[in-house]
Amino acid sequence: MHYQIDYDLIADENVDARYNQNIVGMVLGGALTGVGTYFLAFGVYTYFIAKHDDDIDEFISEAVGVIFMFYSIPVLGVGIPVLRVNICYYNVHKNHAIKRDKYRKSRELYKQRRKSENSAAMRLMIVPSVNFENAGGGINLLVAF
Repeated sequence: MHYQIDYDLIADENVDARYNQNIVGMVLGGALTGVGTYFLAFGVYTYFIAKHDDDIDEFISEAVGVIFMFYSIPVLGVGIPVLRVNICYYNVHKNHAIKRDKYRKSRELYKQRRKSENSAAMRLMIVPSVNFENAGGGINLLVAF
């Protein structure tokens, strides 16, 4: 009975415990965000900062700046949401994987405890106790069959 509950819990968590696709999404989203940021920074630099003496060079510099700023918008528009969504889903799926591993460890500990116990044996446990109301304490003896 206990084994079946553990297997059901592990199976439920195992469905949502895969996060490799989120790592790939974070890499792609980060790459797109980096490229879009580069395009934007280069476009701002060439449009506003880079100045030339020649009017044709100035026009070409401004045109290149506008083109790079224009191309940065869709790249950043795709890269930032992809990165953000994959980071969120990575955290969710990673927590499911951690919970699944805890269930597996719990099942293994339960199996080991059941193997080491002798069901016909009697167990004695001595437990210290503290009574805060009457300012006292003592020792309790618990017997399990």
